[in-house]
Amino acid sequence: MAYTYVYQPISMTIKEFSLSKCMPSNKTHQALTQLGTYMSVGILSTTLDIGTYYIFTRYILSNEDINVVYVKSACFMLGSLCSFYMNRRFTFGVNKDLYIKQISRFYVMVLISLIINTSVFYTCNDLLKIYDLAAAAIALCFSFSAGFTISKLWVFKTE
Repeated sequence: MAYTYVYQPISMTIKEFSLSKCMPSNKTHQALTQLGTYMSVGILSTTLDIGTYYIFTRYILSNEDINVVYVKSACFMLGSLCSFYMNRRFTFGVNKDLYIKQISRFYVMVLISLIINTSVFYTCNDLLKIYDLAAAAIALCFSFSAGFTISKLWVFKTE
């Protein structure tokens, strides 16, 4: 049995060959941009949280009057409010009126991320005996992914 190969030259015009076929779709590009912005906002919010804590505990409040848990709680809230505003406005582009429902959803997402973070940290560090800083990094990856997904699909979803 003989096979016959038919040679057909590939002729493609410049119009037919487009880099857009090699580039990610608009949805993929938007998701990657949002992911990068979400990460930047997270770094900024964490810096605000830790920086404010450092300034208050080292320069403003005296050691006798200080309850570091209260200070850290207030600093966390400041960082989370920054995160809410920046992600709402810049990451997900929500410009409409602010609703209590959205803020409530945001703090539910924060709680879920906290639970994921501490659970993964406990599993890695205590059960699997992974070095604590490595366990913290692994936990951060999980909680970051969950936080971004929940924010995109539920908290800041445009209806």
